[in-house]
Amino acid sequence: MTETADDLSAPLGQDKPRRKRRLRLA
Repeated sequence: MTETADDLSAPLGQDKPRRKRRLRLA
């Protein structure tokens, strides 16, 4: 749940590398 919230909170452009890591965790 926290991962999803972070994904939505973080920008889609600035958190590009982070998003990839999040998707991997999810």
